[in-house]
Amino acid sequence: MAKKTYVKLINTVLRELNIAEITDPTTVTGQASLVANYFNDAQHAIYTEEDWYSSYKERIFQTSKDAYISVLAPGSLSAEFTITVTFNGTASVITEGTNFDKSSSASITASNIASALTTSFSASHNTVQDSETVVMKSKPQNDVGITAIATSESDEDILKVDTIDTDTYSLAPDFGRGIALIDISTPSVLTPWGFSDFDLQNPDLSSTGTPRYYSVQGNNYRLHPVPSSTLVMLDKYWRSPTDMEAADDVYQLPIECELPMITWVRWQMSLYLNKSVRAQQLSRLYREQLQVAKESNMDVIDKMRIVDSDGLLGGRVGPNQPSWPSSYPRGRY
Repeated sequence: MAKKTYVKLINTVLRELNIAEITDPTTVTGQASLVANYFNDAQHAIYTEEDWYSSYKERIFQTSKDAYISVLAPGSLSAEFTITVTFNGTASVITEGTNFDKSSSASITASNIASALTTSFSASHNTVQDSETVVMKSKPQNDVGITAIATSESDEDILKVDTIDTDTYSLAPDFGRGIALIDISTPSVLTPWGFSDFDLQNPDLSSTGTPRYYSVQGNNYRLHPVPSSTLVMLDKYWRSPTDMEAADDVYQLPIECELPMITWVRWQMSLYLNKSVRAQQLSRLYREQLQVAKESNMDVIDKMRIVDSDGLLGGRVGPNQPSWPSSYPRGRY
């Protein structure tokens, strides 16, 4: 059985309400618009109830460096001064007077440089500027990111640049809940820990090496110790659902969630229409249908865990005993 598309879900409820069916959810108004919005609310509400098997996702990214720029004496910059950043093996140059303008103010010059870097590197990085300082960070990707930065000005009392090791890496845009973060270069599975402990153990970020711990801090992964080399990281997580918009869009929850999604929307519409008795009935039905969906989901998750012999999905080990990776030295442990 195939999943119902967004427009079919909406029309399923509209027929019950004796409201004309629609063809384009992006142009609807009135109660039809309310039903359309409720389906996205339903998807997010049900997502929070469980780790749904269809939400499992992986991505790979490499650790990299940040580029640091400090503008000290902008008035002393020579004409057509250049900054060269090497990103994924390609050197890109921004030039004073062409890509950015210097100013007598260090903070204005730094702001102009940050804007030029943003234009030059598009969506492949994040640039942060505060006063006379600019920090350019690679967004997590499958390449090595920033590897070098240089200028045409040798006097560091005028403008200073450098690459620095970094411990923070952006979460995936659709990150919902983490499962495991794995260094597949070493290889090793990083242990989750509290980022406040990282602050206490490494307050000036001087402790570098191969990371063994990670935490989620805001919208970033934070690694400890700070990576000192390029490592390939495998990120396993449960993705958060994307809102449906177009008529043919399909929800990202498993098909077992279709009935409770429809019932959740019917329940909310009954509340909206002040049909309290009907709303109570639908609330009970929703919980019953959701429980059935959860049980079906766990059947699939259990099978995922059985084949997940490394335990990275929190599963149990199969008939063979755990063994060390082939790269580990032999001997007694």
